[in-house]
Parts: sequence; structure tokens; C-alpha cells
Amino acid sequence: AIKPVEFAVKPVEFAVKPVEFAVKPVEFAVKPVEFAVKPVEFAVKPVEFAAIIKQVNSACNLISI
Repeated sequence: AIKPVEFAVKPVEFAVKPVEFAVKPVEFAVKPVEFAVKPVEFAVKPVEFAAIIKQVNSACNLISI
């Protein structure tokens, strides 16, 4: 008569897991915010590339002279 009680406890464990799965969509909802931040980083890089291109152009001008 003790074993049926043990089997009766396990459904409670399975009932807790859907709560964990319910939390994960919140994590996935946070990630788009991270992806939304990255374009800002990429928006900064063209300025860096513009500075590098200027340095390369000036270096090429010195070499050509």
C-alpha cells in the first residue's frame, strides 16, 4: 500500500515541469532585446571602418608618392 503513494508523488513532479517550460518563453523574449542592441554595435563600426579606410588611403598616398 506504500508503493501507490510513491507513484502518486511523481505526477506532482511532472506538474512542476510545465512551470519551468513556462519560464523559458520569458528568456526567449529577452533575447530579441539583445539582438536589438547588436545593430547599434554594428552602427558604430562603420565609423571605425571609415577611420581605417582614411588611414589606409593616406598610407597608400604616401606609398604612391
